[in-house]
Amino acid sequence: MGLKEAILGAKTKLRRVETPTLDCDCVWVRTLTAAEVMTMRDSDEGDEQWAWRLCVMAICDENGGRVFEDDDAEQVAALPYQAVAPIATAVMEHNGLTQGAAEETAKN
Repeated sequence: MGLKEAILGAKTKLRRVETPTLDCDCVWVRTLTAAEVMTMRDSDEGDEQWAWRLCVMAICDENGGRVFEDDDAEQVAALPYQAVAPIATAVMEHNGLTQGAAEETAKN
């Protein structure tokens, strides 16, 4: 396998997130694509909206398939904050979008 194929063949990684405040034991979150992250960064939404939009984009089934469509964003935003916040934090950590991850990247 050549370098191009190795890069383009990168697999989506999943992370299990415990959800004690929801009626399910856990959700899965996936690695976002570069295009998805750039779309989020280029949006005019505030931090709160950014958090639940991340959840809409990243929550997936155990096979990596998205659970929510973009049109479901308002319904996810209506969930209790204590249910959404840990998932959004997990998505940010999983995708290297936390302040610590940004600082680590800047060092390298």
